[in-house]
Amino acid sequence: MLFCSKHRSKSSALLLMLFVGLSFATPFATAQQDTSHNSIIDTTAANDTAIVDDFYTIDEVQPTFAPVVQSPEQPLQPVDQSQQEVQQPQPDPRNMSPLEALSNRQFVEYARAVAVNLLRWTYHEQTPSRPTMKYDRKLHFGRWINDPNDQTCYNTRARVLIRDSETQVSFKDTNHCVVEKGRWADPYAGDVLRESKQIQIDHMVPLKNAYISGAWEWNFQTRCTYANYMGNKFHLITASGHENMSKGDGTPEKYIPPNQNYRCEYLENWLKIKLIWKLKMARGEVDAIRQAIQESGCDGRKFRMSSLELKRQRQMIYENRYNCPAR
Repeated sequence: MLFCSKHRSKSSALLLMLFVGLSFATPFATAQQDTSHNSIIDTTAANDTAIVDDFYTIDEVQPTFAPVVQSPEQPLQPVDQSQQEVQQPQPDPRNMSPLEALSNRQFVEYARAVAVNLLRWTYHEQTPSRPTMKYDRKLHFGRWINDPNDQTCYNTRARVLIRDSETQVSFKDTNHCVVEKGRWADPYAGDVLRESKQIQIDHMVPLKNAYISGAWEWNFQTRCTYANYMGNKFHLITASGHENMSKGDGTPEKYIPPNQNYRCEYLENWLKIKLIWKLKMARGEVDAIRQAIQESGCDGRKFRMSSLELKRQRQMIYENRYNCPAR
């Protein structure tokens, strides 16, 4: 079930607070505006749709729910407490054994309800702010970094290859810095790859799309953190060079993995990254995601992210930013 609310910035400053939501302190630092660039440069991504006159965001301020069991086939809706019969006090999960907590249906439904629904989007009928500089990978995001906190010579590419290999990797050099062989499953095509030269590390949400979707407003340290982020296993993907080149900078409007068994997970992870990093979505991107979810038969109930996990991801971003140099 897809939800969409509408936000009109042109209306008067009347804010109607419909729901009590979860609030998060953003870890994203913004760069000072460079006033030396006065003209707007076309930043349309290759083979993709730029955010032009309006945009969407995933709604973080979502309704709170009474701990009442609802049918999982029905969309979770906010409950009007005034219209409900008096509920019996709910058991405190802190006083339960783990098995009791897991088997308590009402507690499970309540925990599910307070998660962020990745399919609840807010429509912004306004022209978004646009980059004042044309996208440049090296200038804006830097290259793979070496973690200054460990004693290895691995850069981010090597660390992802080691993380994702199903067997112990071998190295090209005696210093054990450059991964040469292993066994990797490419989720995009479903192929098995055994040599690192076959692999390109893909940013699930490509750097150029991130840039035009909001990352251009971050400082370099935050963008570098995005480019090298390993706080989860879906931000950076070991993909075949062929599939990564086919995807390019495309959103789901232009690229969906040929591996049908992975498509729903791909769409879910795409939305998670857009949520975690507070990136905008273009109209064509949203329409393509909606269509792909329906055509792929995805279970919309799985398109959720717990508030605790969202907090954890943003805290990791905040902590990992020091791995990148400041400019």
